[in-house]
Amino acid sequence: MIHINETDTGKGNRLIDKMFFGATQIKGDSIYRVLNGINRLMIGTLGLKQVPNGRVSFRMFAGTDIKSGISEAAISSSTKSNLFGYGFKNGERISIGCSYKGKVWMRWVERVDFWIEWCKEAGKQVLDTSIDTSNILENSLVSEAITNFPKGKAYKITLPEQIEVSNSLSKQFYIKKEDLHIPFFQADLRNPKLVDKNLIFEYWINDRKFIFEQYINSTNYGFKQIEGDELFVKKGSQLISIVDYFKDYSPEISFIQEDGTVIVVQENLKIVIKPKRDMKLNSNYINKINWNGFDVNIKKESQGRERKRDSIQYATIHNIVNADSDIIFDDDGSGEIADIVSIAINQEQRNIAFYLYHCKYSHGDIPGARVLDLYEVCGQSEKSIMWTDNTLKLIVRMIEREKQQKKKYNSTRFDQGDLKTLYMIKKMIQAGFQTTFRISIVQPGVSVSAMTQL
Repeated sequence: MIHINETDTGKGNRLIDKMFFGATQIKGDSIYRVLNGINRLMIGTLGLKQVPNGRVSFRMFAGTDIKSGISEAAISSSTKSNLFGYGFKNGERISIGCSYKGKVWMRWVERVDFWIEWCKEAGKQVLDTSIDTSNILENSLVSEAITNFPKGKAYKITLPEQIEVSNSLSKQFYIKKEDLHIPFFQADLRNPKLVDKNLIFEYWINDRKFIFEQYINSTNYGFKQIEGDELFVKKGSQLISIVDYFKDYSPEISFIQEDGTVIVVQENLKIVIKPKRDMKLNSNYINKINWNGFDVNIKKESQGRERKRDSIQYATIHNIVNADSDIIFDDDGSGEIADIVSIAINQEQRNIAFYLYHCKYSHGDIPGARVLDLYEVCGQSEKSIMWTDNTLKLIVRMIEREKQQKKKYNSTRFDQGDLKTLYMIKKMIQAGFQTTFRISIVQPGVSVSAMTQL
């Protein structure tokens, strides 16, 4: 099997003809075998072709129309022509495009050795006759228009990823009556909940709370600010009302149903994510902690700038986080990456390991099996997955948050390490060091013995 990276199809075909007499291009439905094993495939565009009465017709679907396109592909004479989307494979986010003409592509920037292995894997799948392509789109994610919010518990709310990971100061929050500018990375969305069929959520900027409402009706959706000083986004000399900004960059809200189904809503669209069958929580991922031995108040979460010894965060830093880490960083607060960020450098293996710890206080005086103890912290952990694809921006975010801490409070977020080490890590990543991530939930309100499977 020969793989060619080309921008001119004619040149590629002529090269193959000169080098390999009688070579035949692989085409047709077997190309779509490369989609096998991709979880949560979100298709952005889908092309279908039909052959009615001997004439070929072609239609392209995008957005909410993709659902009808997939249904048509399944029940009529339509066949897949091409598609492009995003999903997860082997725990990592990927993009994938493929065409019946024999092309497979990916929008990614990587080194040559990555693409060599990528071609080998794609080729192996294309030749695997055990992969059935007839129903390969059935589990893909498609968006549908809605006229009201779904039932279930809203447990996570985020802005689009490009905003969440941005460290730019060219665009800031602005409170007009105070002439106050605040960077985006000092803010985060919290506590979404349904009230009278509308969504209420909080926007915390530093230690200030602003409350908003999102509505959805039969024709439209929109936002209202219902508490706090009027908030704007300032870009250069342009002032944009935050509710208009939300209209253009709408938050994404995740609702969980009793059966484990997750419904993600953005604007007036929803995506339904069904739970995997027979999925159980691996007991190897659960670590039992003797919090009594740390003299911790399990209802006190943050150590604060005073480094409170009876807090969950303080106990985690001094008893759970690896003491040999090169960086131990208290990132607690609005806009946090996690409550604690630990980084360990392995020079010999050219690897940098990131450990993100999300701490949450107990809702009860003693540990138990309260789902309430997990909703918010699980949402925070899920949200922080975005940093695995944005490691350089993560480092820059830590640098900026440390500078802000020094400037505002004359204190540091470092429990171990310093800015010099962060700058060194940034250079290592730019030089090609590999990165790995582990994300942990720290919740002393959960009793391991009382936990049950869904």
